[in-house]
Amino acid sequence: MEFSNPEYFEVHHLLVLTFMLQTNGYNKEYFLIARELLKSFLNGSLTTNEFRKRFKSFEKNKNLNISSKDFGTEEFDWRLDILSLRIDTPEHYCQDVMNWAKDVLMVIDNY
Repeated sequence: MEFSNPEYFEVHHLLVLTFMLQTNGYNKEYFLIARELLKSFLNGSLTTNEFRKRFKSFEKNKNLNISSKDFGTEEFDWRLDILSLRIDTPEHYCQDVMNWAKDVLMVIDNY
């Protein structure tokens, strides 16, 4: 859906980062870097374009073995996940991705 409609694609990088944080897609080192990137974007210290550039750089520079079975996020009490996203309109979808990202960051930071 994101690739067929540019309005949905607006939040693609935020969705990927949030999903990877929540599903144990990063080892501990990359988890911490990704968390800081998400925090910087959500607190307004990065514009959307700056966030996208840093995310792309982060994704290009990471080593292929970023996932770690020794580091997990299963101990977190997730309230929202990717299935919480409404897809009926781009506005709902983008708002839900933003809310999900905020929730993931809040859960991680309060752990």
